[in-house]
Amino acid sequence: MRAAGLSHRAAAGCRAAAAAGRRMARPRPLARAPARGRARRALAPVALLDYVASISDDGVLRLPARTELSADEIKQVFGFPRRIFDRYTMGKVIGAGSFGTVREAFDKATGARYAVKTVSKVPKRGAPTPRYLLKLRAEVEVMAQLGVSLNAVALIDAFEDDANVHMVMELCEGGALLERVESRAYSEAYIAGLVRSILRFIAQCHAKGIVYRDVKPAPVLKTPL
Repeated sequence: MRAAGLSHRAAAGCRAAAAAGRRMARPRPLARAPARGRARRALAPVALLDYVASISDDGVLRLPARTELSADEIKQVFGFPRRIFDRYTMGKVIGAGSFGTVREAFDKATGARYAVKTVSKVPKRGAPTPRYLLKLRAEVEVMAQLGVSLNAVALIDAFEDDANVHMVMELCEGGALLERVESRAYSEAYIAGLVRSILRFIAQCHAKGIVYRDVKPAPVLKTPL
């Protein structure tokens, strides 16, 4: 996310990963409180939207959310381009978490450096389901929706193969903020700038109907001047 001449980036999941979130749920309005003297009415429950298929989806994404899928059924799900290794050369691992692994990557045509987050289509526990696959697609869609912004890691491209989804992203070379704040003291003015950047990122998400649910030091990444 940008602050005091430095760029600091927010990301969800892996520490060197990408900005992520969930589409903002649209709750049903609550019934108004009854006026004095009127009969009391029950309040309508708030509707929390889960990961659901859209009307344009087909194939396994239209199946019931918790249907267990086979390896053959998840080979081609999202319609993303394939053959990522034809375009990018993979380098060292620069981050790992419960939801994926991030590697340094090089564009074969231009030599530009990026970060590639690879997430398996099969969760660590249990079989793949339409709900899990929709969760993966939601991360890609949210990053694409944010686009190139002041404080969010930019999504360059997305690929899939038989077993994984690969997200090609802007590379944040400054490392994780958490590692830095644990190793030295910073001035109040510097921290104020970081907080301002984080709040600006959240505002950017909210302006596009996205709720970012991982606000903590670990996902905040830093880019050099």
